[in-house]
Amino acid sequence: MLRPGIWLALVAASSAQTNYFPLHIGNQWVYRGGGEVRAMDVARTQTFSGREYALLRGAFGGDAWLRMDGQGTLYAYNPQSNREAVWVAFGTPEGGAFASEADPCSPRGVVISRSAKLEGPAGEFTDAFEVRYPPAQCADAGLEREVYGNWVGLLRRVQTTIAGPHTYELIYARIGGATVRSERELAFGLTLDQAVYAPGQPVTVRLWLRHSQPEPIELRFNSGQTYEIVVKNEKGEVVYRWSEGRSFTQALRQEQMTGGEKNWVEVIRPNLARGAYVIETWLTTSGPPRFSATAGLEIR
Repeated sequence: MLRPGIWLALVAASSAQTNYFPLHIGNQWVYRGGGEVRAMDVARTQTFSGREYALLRGAFGGDAWLRMDGQGTLYAYNPQSNREAVWVAFGTPEGGAFASEADPCSPRGVVISRSAKLEGPAGEFTDAFEVRYPPAQCADAGLEREVYGNWVGLLRRVQTTIAGPHTYELIYARIGGATVRSERELAFGLTLDQAVYAPGQPVTVRLWLRHSQPEPIELRFNSGQTYEIVVKNEKGEVVYRWSEGRSFTQALRQEQMTGGEKNWVEVIRPNLARGAYVIETWLTTSGPPRFSATAGLEIR
């Protein structure tokens, strides 16, 4: 799914420069392939030998410290050997080759295209960077192909295995705090404006329902109440209920959602003592599908 405003801003930025692996803290990617779903995220940064690297957790081959230089070369740093090596040289022209240590079985990459087109679970891409890795010293192992999207990251990865090639496809990407790419999904979530609050401080609660399936969904309600918000203490006791003291019409109603995202926002003021709590939210639908979410907060 595209968030148009954010995506247009990223496109505008990419017109000035290219970045095929944005390494901002919090960026996330989720892939499906090889019989598994795996997630990568940029956890933090650290300086080694005067250079700043970003920790990519869940990377293919294990966690890695990465940096991108001004020429578009992605380097990986090994703290044990105090040495960095090229992963991908994105500045390489079409037809050109570069040495790579991203995979020990694939020491050489050849740029096939800088304007590749790719259609996958997360959408259609143009002007993608495609690199192939010729067979080398390993039998039935190594990289075959990678495709990267500008200001998105790795879109597709094909690995050689003894059971045949395994293809990993991007199904979700969150870049710069915004979801810029996602496969078709139906999701419900809860977002708080903070994790820690002072006693008496209001809490902003946002409920969201995201739908990008081809068929619309029907939401059926038995009253005018659309959602509920409760706060529970560490014993599991309800210490706050949003609907308490409110009145709702008793008429049956039905809403159809054809796509996009719905948001509901409430500012609640629960009278909470210092401690840990859980906020639970749900849509008060009378039948399937049902939606609920939880989040933790602390008063101190």
